[in-house]
Amino acid sequence: MLAFAHMARSPRQTLRVTLLLALTVAFAIFSLVFTASQTQRSSDIAAFESGADFSGDIAASGNAQQGLLSNVLAPYQKLPGVISARGGYNGDGVVTVQFQDTHIAVKAVDANTFAQTAYWTTQDSSQSLASLMAQLVQQRQAAIEQGRVPVIIDASAASSLNLQVGSKFTMTMSDLPDYALDTNTSALNSVVMAIVQHIPTVNAGTTQDAGGSTITVGGGMVLDYTTFAQVYQLANSINPAGVSFTPQMVYMNPQMLQELFTVKKAVLPINHIWLHTRDDAQTLAHVRTALTTAPLHLDTLFDRRALQDTLNVEPLYLDLLTLLTIGATITLLLVLIGYVLASWQNAKLRSGTFTTLRSLGATSLQVAGQFVLEQGFVFVFALLIGFLLGGILSATVVPTLVFSDVPISGILSNLSDSQFYLIQHAFPRQVVIPSTLSMALALFAAICIIAIGTMVWTVMRPSLGQAIRLNED
Repeated sequence: MLAFAHMARSPRQTLRVTLLLALTVAFAIFSLVFTASQTQRSSDIAAFESGADFSGDIAASGNAQQGLLSNVLAPYQKLPGVISARGGYNGDGVVTVQFQDTHIAVKAVDANTFAQTAYWTTQDSSQSLASLMAQLVQQRQAAIEQGRVPVIIDASAASSLNLQVGSKFTMTMSDLPDYALDTNTSALNSVVMAIVQHIPTVNAGTTQDAGGSTITVGGGMVLDYTTFAQVYQLANSINPAGVSFTPQMVYMNPQMLQELFTVKKAVLPINHIWLHTRDDAQTLAHVRTALTTAPLHLDTLFDRRALQDTLNVEPLYLDLLTLLTIGATITLLLVLIGYVLASWQNAKLRSGTFTTLRSLGATSLQVAGQFVLEQGFVFVFALLIGFLLGGILSATVVPTLVFSDVPISGILSNLSDSQFYLIQHAFPRQVVIPSTLSMALALFAAICIIAIGTMVWTVMRPSLGQAIRLNED
């Protein structure tokens, strides 16, 4: 009752201190959340663009064969620090809808082991990558028998092609030879097995150069390499002329006759590598050197950690981080100093009141309890209001403020402004609550408790007799 009565008699002082502490807590929460969210954003973009720790195209991979997939991967798997290496095929497909061509990025991966190497987050798919790959493996045999490959497409491809789960469509592979038709195209009969929000490394809506022309990526799909390779081989490894032997052919040139009836085996190339490696600096340096020099050189090499480091040292990001850190630190120190001084002044001004209470029979613990209750209510309400304001500020401002600029160096530095803009909006920004927030608030609470304890000790230090004689003339 005494604590509430005193707070009611002088509400302005209580409100000032409460508001001061609440705004400080809110600003500290906002600064920490923004820093963690910005770091997470850089990590998300680096992982999305890389798809794994390292990924890149195999130089001159046209001679690779499906049966030698393990042999292609063996040199990469033997690199020190490489946990897993996976290979596959990256290509471009075209689907014609209402006389309009839509280009789709095609990724044929080893469904048995791809989940152990690739990076897929909950933003990419609510269903885990391991379960998606297991479904591809489960449908492999039936797909080979039917000649129709199950695929996982992203939301952009589903929207562009007006597809849903179970839809069937035919895609023209522009960079695979079709021996049966003796052309430079090959048809891929597909059925949609699942639709995910995003497929890492597929930047839907961006433009790419292909053979001197510019194409727009309408989405992406992932399928099983083994299934695609078998279906592709069965569909194309036939008599190239498609004719039967006739008696008149006896008079043909033997070489021409042999070429006419020779069965050509179509081989799906292995042109892309994904690597999962350890994090230590020595391993990364060795792997980076190996992947940028012959014979393991990879074209268009994406290094997830290097990309993240590059995005984290962008000048604008560093400026904002420095300003927020300095601002939050200075504000916290000033507020704590002001809070301690205000509490000390309050305790000094009320020393007579405390002495009167003690002379009327109140014990030292009762007087100290009144002072602790007053400051405790201020502190608790300040924390609650600070949490509320900090949460509102973080939820409304952080998603807008979080950004990633075009890197000044590295593989992403070649992107145009429009391309990087589309990448920025490919997936939503996350508001991350860092683990350091609880530590910072615990430190803040500890300092306030120490300040209150110091003030209580200051008030109760003189004995009752000494306190009464202090006001004597």
